[in-house]
This record gives sequence, C-alpha cells and structure tokens, in this order.
Amino acid sequence: MIISYLYILLLFSNIIENEEPEFFKTGSKMRYTADELVGSGTGLNTIREYNKNVKIYQSDMKITCDHAIWYLAQSRSELSGRVVLVQDEMTLKAPKLNYDEKNKKVQAFGGVELNELNRTIFSRTSEYSSSNYIAEFFGEVKVESDTAIIQSAYLKYNRKTKSSLIVGNSIVKGKTSNFIITADTIIDTPSETNSIAKGHPVLYQIDTTKSNEVEQYKMDTLTVSSGLIVANRKTNEEMYYFYNKVEICKVGLSAKSDTAIYDKQKQQILLLGKPTVWYDSTQLNGDTILITLDKNKLKQIYANHNAFTAIRNDTTSLERINQIIGNEIFIDFKDGKISKIQSYLNAKSLYFVENNENENRVARNGCDSIVIDFDLVGKPENITWLGSNTGEYLPENIIADKIKQYYLPRFNWIENRPKRKVLVYKK
Repeated sequence: MIISYLYILLLFSNIIENEEPEFFKTGSKMRYTADELVGSGTGLNTIREYNKNVKIYQSDMKITCDHAIWYLAQSRSELSGRVVLVQDEMTLKAPKLNYDEKNKKVQAFGGVELNELNRTIFSRTSEYSSSNYIAEFFGEVKVESDTAIIQSAYLKYNRKTKSSLIVGNSIVKGKTSNFIITADTIIDTPSETNSIAKGHPVLYQIDTTKSNEVEQYKMDTLTVSSGLIVANRKTNEEMYYFYNKVEICKVGLSAKSDTAIYDKQKQQILLLGKPTVWYDSTQLNGDTILITLDKNKLKQIYANHNAFTAIRNDTTSLERINQIIGNEIFIDFKDGKISKIQSYLNAKSLYFVENNENENRVARNGCDSIVIDFDLVGKPENITWLGSNTGEYLPENIIADKIKQYYLPRFNWIENRPKRKVLVYKK
C-alpha cells in the first residue's frame, strides 16, 4: 500500500514536471515539482522531501534546486544544491536557502550572488523579501555594475527604487573614471542620480600602481575628505559637494575650507568658507578660492576678495615671510612649479631682500597690481609693480627685533596644513 502511494506521488510529480501548468506558477500557495518525492510524518510533523530537478512556485517567484525539504505545518522550506531564485528580472543564487512561505522571506547561505539588469551583488549571506522587494547582504559584500564596483560589510538594496544603503568600511570605485570614495556609510539613489557618503568620507582621484591583487595610489593622487560628500552624476556632468571640515591633498598641495565643490568635467575645485591653500612654501587665503587642474596637474589657483598670499623661503628665520595682498590673486603653474603670481586691485607687497653683501632689508610697496615671475625651478625672478606705486625700504637694524610690526594687513600664516589620506584598494 505504501509502495503504491509513493508510486502515485512520483507519477504525479513527473506529470507536473513535464507540464508545469499555469496554476502552479500563480497564487500565494507553494507549489512543488521534482523527479523524486518522499513524504513522512503526519499533522504538525508532516514533511515532504524533494530530490532532483526540484521546482518551486509561489506568486511571481520560481525557485529551482537539487534538494528540498518542505515542512508543511510550519510553511517553510530548506533548499540546497544549486539553488536559483527568479523573480521578474532578478536572479538569486546560493548553495543553501531557507524560505518562509507565509512571510515570503528568503535566507541564503554559503556564498550568494544576485543578478538584476546591469548589477551583480555577491556576499556570504543574504536575506530577501519577495513581497517588498528588499534584499540585505552580509559579509564581504561586493557589487559590480557597468559604472562602479562597491565593497562593504553590509548592503541593503531596494529592487523597486534601485537605491542602496551601504554600511561598514564602504568603498565605491568607478569603472569609467579614476575615482574612489570611501566612507562608513554610503546611500546610493540612482533615480536621483546622486550618492551620499558620511562617516569619515574621502574621495580619491587615483593614479595607481599595481602589485598582484593590490592597487596602491601614486603620490600624485588627489584626496578630498570632509564630514559629508554628495556626489551628483548625470550624463556629461559629474559634481561632488563636500561639507564640514574639508581637507584636500595632492603632491605639494594642501587645502582646507568649510565647503568645497568639485566639477569633474571642468577640473575645478571651488573652496568656500575660510579657505586656505598651501603649495610647497606658499600659502593663499581669500573669501573664495578656485583650484583649476589640467589632466590632473595643477594649472592655477585663484583667490577672490580679501586675497592674501605668503611665501616662506627663509627656513633660518621663520618670521621672514614674503607677503602679497589684493582684491584678487592668481597663482599660475607650469610643469608642477609656480610660474607666476599676480595680484590686482589695491595690491600691496612685503618682500625681504638680501643683497650680495648680506645686507638684509624689507621692501613694502603699494600699487594697482603686482606681477611676480618665477624661474624654471620655481624661485622668484622678477617683480613688477604697476600703477600708482608707492614704497619704502627698511634696513635690517630697524626691522630686526620687530619684523611682525611690518606685516601686511590680513596676515594669517597657518601651520596645521592637512596631511594626505592613505588608501590600499583590494580587488
């Protein structure tokens, strides 16, 4: 009698396997097909075990695997062996999967892979709700898309909105650009074409060297850190906004401000809110500062309103700081060296001079504009004062003990320049 019962179950299962009728693919109830079926237990302990070519249907979801145990009274299943869950355009794969039929919740184990459109997500484990379309991934999470690679400890992905919450040592690396963003937390919202990074976020514009599976950034890499980064990416337009304690570092260059805006296409960084820029021994301040790059190399730094620049060349006397002020100051670069400094409108200069007889003096001048040309190694070569020039020269014996009394207005030498952030990126 038992043999006849099992034979009928197996025959019925094979018929379903061959036909896959539509009523098995719809509705809220679980539907199973397989090459082999064994039933055991009664009442609350009723179990059905399916083997070989197992197929499971519920509503718009289909699962295939090698082996399944269905606990009927508990409305749950344990699946193993090449488990594949398909819903709409999504495919989820795992060696093992537990499914809660009543709540339509999935737990996947042993190395998970989710594919949807142009996105693939890998992790050690995952939880997915087929009713609200939210998937969570845990442990060594990696996301690959057409545009970026993401790594983190945790990822929450909403299939409806395509938005992601990325948490825990998060790294986003662009595939089509040389940008990497690191942060504790990243919120990615493709529908709004933006991402938000918070928790010690840093943007790296990378030049890399490769060694086995590790990429280390070159000295020329640009880094920008702040309290919050908002990335706005549109077709042919990529903007990055930095808020709260912005720090920028590049070979020879450091900068800080309250806020910064980076226009990738124009290769310009606008600094707002008490901005300061350092380049080697030169410092620049102003109400706003604009840094312009050309092929990732410094091209120009421009300070607008209340501009002040200072150059400390004398390392034996730290108080001897050459100074220029004006409404606007431009610093131009060539081959990584300062080639020219220009100050316009109400320009003033303070310049320490040492002649061939080692007689020191200081020159103070005021005029409409000042132009300083530098030689090929980046040292001042010629100074030109233009328009209504007034000036005075003070000998060493007058200024020796009171150099600071002759400093220009708005003097503001700042020592604590930012230090570059270190990144080691593993594939």
